[in-house]
Amino acid sequence: MAKKLTFDPRKLMEMAVDVMKASIREKRSDDTITPKVGAVLWKPDGTVQTACRGELREGDHAEYTLLERKNVGENLGDCVLFATLEPCGPESRNSPKIGCARRITNARIKIIYYGCEDPHRKGVNDIFFELVREGIANAIVHRDYDISGGKIQIMVEEDTVTIRSPGAPVAPITIEQLQSFSAPMVSRNPRLHAVFSTMELAEERGLGLKSMRTKATEAGLPLPRFSFNEPYLDLTLYRTAEAATHSLPEETRAQLSKSERKGWEWVVSKQTVTSTEYENALGVSNRTALNHLNKFTILGLAKRVGSGTATEYEVVS
Repeated sequence: MAKKLTFDPRKLMEMAVDVMKASIREKRSDDTITPKVGAVLWKPDGTVQTACRGELREGDHAEYTLLERKNVGENLGDCVLFATLEPCGPESRNSPKIGCARRITNARIKIIYYGCEDPHRKGVNDIFFELVREGIANAIVHRDYDISGGKIQIMVEEDTVTIRSPGAPVAPITIEQLQSFSAPMVSRNPRLHAVFSTMELAEERGLGLKSMRTKATEAGLPLPRFSFNEPYLDLTLYRTAEAATHSLPEETRAQLSKSERKGWEWVVSKQTVTSTEYENALGVSNRTALNHLNKFTILGLAKRVGSGTATEYEVVS
């Protein structure tokens, strides 16, 4: 039986905060202020080691000092790391430098606690959270405040985040226009909209929907989905490309092959596609592309629009 780890996360994080205060500021030509960071490494024998930014050499990150300078060559697989700031990822360091997150995985450390997220981190997750922020802002701005007892709800699941806003789409906007990201600019609460626009949390010119579509496409995520479930307008955001298949009913998902699932994940990131586009994007023959798209149509996932060479396949809302 594996030995149970016994440590106090709160106490060790407080220790990291205390260590952080000794961080040494770097001298930068642009006068930007480098963050103070503290790190604590808990070991299975109950001992701990600490490090702060710049402790042994100017500019060295706390995690680097702790893992590569103070514990070089040591087996740290069963240790637990505490850091006051989220370790930097690979995209934050210029080659040949290695991000702290990679150093941690290289050390085979399985458990890490950190105090706050890196505000400068960029990646797919950041784009997803931008989508969530826009969705929440839109819900606040455009909800129907006359619906008694109606509340904005955020439902977080493994593959999706759904934002529920009281009220149907503002007339004359339709669900179909929302789903095609072509709805006209109409505001139910213009004064509130103006305030959020001033804070740069909402678009005044109807660009919000197009922005959501663009961001999702750039990140390779399925396009957000709109639906109306009386009395709520639901906006579903997908965390990953794979979420497009994970969120399907089990009986539907079971009828899709591995290659068809991959194809579906691509289709939902485009909303409307042709067989030629599918063929080129997935690297399959035209016959295979048509078979996949017809399968999606039979399962009710997509519908065929047009005929002949102008045929398109549109994702069903």
